[in-house]
Amino acid sequence: MTLIEEREPYMGTEWTQYDIAQFRLESNVWKVYWRDSRDKWHWVDYIDPDSNFEKQLQLVDQDNTGVFWG
Repeated sequence: MTLIEEREPYMGTEWTQYDIAQFRLESNVWKVYWRDSRDKWHWVDYIDPDSNFEKQLQLVDQDNTGVFWG
């Protein structure tokens, strides 16, 4: 499952979508991934896999390192 951010058009009418994070259910736990500039996804090793999806989403929202929201 991919979390995206949509931004209104700066010029024109097309909204822009940015991939923020990806959540993958592996062995009944959610792992969080970040995307690099080459569109490759990498596991976020400082966010421990957890069965609670809401917890993982909250950690991405907090983004203590700036990897998701800059």
